[in-house]
Formats: sequence, C-alpha cells, structure tokens
Amino acid sequence: MEIHVLYDNRPQPDKLPLVLKELESQALWLHKVWEPVHANTVVESINLSFKQIVQYAKEKRLAEVCIVEDDLMFCGP
Repeated sequence: MEIHVLYDNRPQPDKLPLVLKELESQALWLHKVWEPVHANTVVESINLSFKQIVQYAKEKRLAEVCIVEDDLMFCGP
C-alpha cells in the first residue's frame, strides 16, 4: 500500500522528519508528500486535498492508498 502525506509546512516547517519517524516506527514507508490545496475554508481545503490523492490513486489503478496528514501519530509500537 502506498502512503501519501498531506504536508502543510506553513505553521511548522520542520514537521516532516517527525512524520517520517512515526512511519518508520511502524515499518511503513512514505510514497509521496503532497502540498495541501488551499481553498476558501479549512473543510473545503481538506476535502480537495484528499480528493487529489484519491484521483492520483485512481489514475495509477492502485487497489488501495493510505492518506495521512502531517500530524500523524501512532499510539503504540
């Protein structure tokens, strides 16, 4: 399964290493980092951002895709 991260570096530009560390702790590997779509509202921005990754997955004919945001945190090892 491909893991795609929505990464907004505006509020805190050094978050990506933390995301990579979280994924590595679960033996998961990042496939692609996406910049979020910026729209009129937060809800619309999130919606459009996720939809662009889903569209990518459809075009690549992926059976499944995992979409996470840059504040990803796992609760256990």
